[in-house]
Amino acid sequence: MFQIESLENLFEDVQMASVFTDSKTFVDMIPKENSQKILEKYKELTNEDTLFDFIGKYFDKLPNPTNDFKSDTTRLVSEHINLLWNYLERKPE
Repeated sequence: MFQIESLENLFEDVQMASVFTDSKTFVDMIPKENSQKILEKYKELTNEDTLFDFIGKYFDKLPNPTNDFKSDTTRLVSEHINLLWNYLERKPE
């Protein structure tokens, strides 16, 4: 299983550069190569290359989840959260 810590400074650089508007996007991405190979390529990154393009080349985004959840204002907050969790949760593959 992939661990974000294996990306060393790449993770911090992506987050600090605000490559994505949502800081969770990169965390959820799936690497296309092993982390060591990605880090080697990252060290070769030049000023002409963008971090966004680099991430697009070496990572896949998760597909967008369906968003067909409808709120029912007659339910208690706890019921709402319990129902909503099924839409927010991502099961391991």
